[in-house]
Amino acid sequence: MSTLICDFMADSYLENVAEKLCELKPGQFSHLLAHRKPNQQRRINKLKFLDATQLYRHENLPNCFKGLTVSSISLSQSVQLEECQILFTSAFDRTSPTPQSVHYVQHFFWDLAGYYVSFFKDNRKVDSLLFDNTPHLPWDICLFFVAKMLNKKVIFMRKTGIRGYVYIDEDFRPNKGSWGFDYNGLSNPLRNIVAKDDFYSDLDSLSFSKGQVSGMWPVDAKVKLSIFSKFLDVLRSMGLDNTVRFLGVIIRKPPNNYSVATNISEQKTTLAGMSFVNRWNFVKIHLAYVSALRYRTKLYDKLSSKSIEWDKPFVYFSLHLQPERTTLPEGLVYDDQVMAIRTLADALPSGWKLLVKEHPRQMKYDVRSIHARSCLDYERLNEIENVEIIPLSVSQSKLIQRCKCTATISGSVSWEGLLLGKPSLIFSENWHTDCKSTYFVTSVKDAKDALLNLRNLSVSNVHTDLCVFISNAHEYLINAALNANHLRMFFSKKNQNISLNNISSAILQRLNDK
Repeated sequence: MSTLICDFMADSYLENVAEKLCELKPGQFSHLLAHRKPNQQRRINKLKFLDATQLYRHENLPNCFKGLTVSSISLSQSVQLEECQILFTSAFDRTSPTPQSVHYVQHFFWDLAGYYVSFFKDNRKVDSLLFDNTPHLPWDICLFFVAKMLNKKVIFMRKTGIRGYVYIDEDFRPNKGSWGFDYNGLSNPLRNIVAKDDFYSDLDSLSFSKGQVSGMWPVDAKVKLSIFSKFLDVLRSMGLDNTVRFLGVIIRKPPNNYSVATNISEQKTTLAGMSFVNRWNFVKIHLAYVSALRYRTKLYDKLSSKSIEWDKPFVYFSLHLQPERTTLPEGLVYDDQVMAIRTLADALPSGWKLLVKEHPRQMKYDVRSIHARSCLDYERLNEIENVEIIPLSVSQSKLIQRCKCTATISGSVSWEGLLLGKPSLIFSENWHTDCKSTYFVTSVKDAKDALLNLRNLSVSNVHTDLCVFISNAHEYLINAALNANHLRMFFSKKNQNISLNNISSAILQRLNDK
């Protein structure tokens, strides 16, 4: 039996993980599905290569599945894939700034699913799949669900709120995940931390988001900038951000997807769902996006509360940056965050408010987010009773410190809140769902019960719950990086092999667990 490695060529660290796996267990891995081909001297080059650059447009599918035809999908199978179809269609938005017809997207979905079924029929020894993270693009969401339908084992890495720690899961849907696994032989500094009588301060110092500014990591000061980049920074400092962006659109080539995977290709998703976009058409896309972003920003500012009654009890809901895997697919229906906010608003005790603040990066330029937020989202929020839209200028730390609890789909604000002694409501199961001060809610009743329970929790209660949870779960967490950026930020150069060895060993233990 064998494993398909999916998309481990996004950066040098992930490629090294795939290489290490093939070194440790050379006979276990048979296929590599990726946007970049490995160099010839690498072990992973011996795997059968499937070209992921061909999975964004219907007409390119035969180039990925050479020699295969589309398998039929039975009615019973189509029912099993209904949830997948919804997520696939939503995820298509992030690959196509110009909307595609529902007719095209549906036909694309069913033919892609049919090709995956054909692949597994033709490669019956492939009984497991390894993803580098939660599948979140149309093609890997479809692959995930088809594999589940055919009873293939699926595992993927996910990040925690603790810097330098990840976990391995099997599903992102409620009551289907499985990450409670006792690993053997891994280096895990958390063992020394939980041995202390009180280790809350240690957890606080290890917070994943510590050091972030407006949801972003500061730029590495050691990175040398070109003369042109310095010139653009001067223009930005003069308030000419839009001019800089327009110059970039004019000067650079449109970010079209690669026509075929090579040794230097990479994942490009911004325009991947569209046929070739020339420079002029990309300029039009850019101008339409900038105009929409300007109107949306103005509306948000207009609807934002001019005065916040800090002395009144409130729940703080921090909107997710979108598109992101934490809402699509992990949030399922709550990818539409307004649905979660309505649920909370209906559950609030008398006299309470729900304060909602936009993610600061949502207002930053990123064409991939062209369909992720619109003026309609803010208008819908503004119509909900007991909901107040909070200005971007209000600090998140102050909102967390003053709230009764945080609320999110599956965002980092929940862990940040727990570290500050604030319980959390989440609408998607995540790594700390089993913490007693975390409440997984899916209905108004769930939310009402949670709000009733947490009213009597003190900061000390939450800290105790947090420490008990980590004491119970720390052996399930893997001291490793999720990608090259995390490796650079959370591991010194002398300890980077620890990350590689830990995650490689953990993956093999999970794949071979019967």
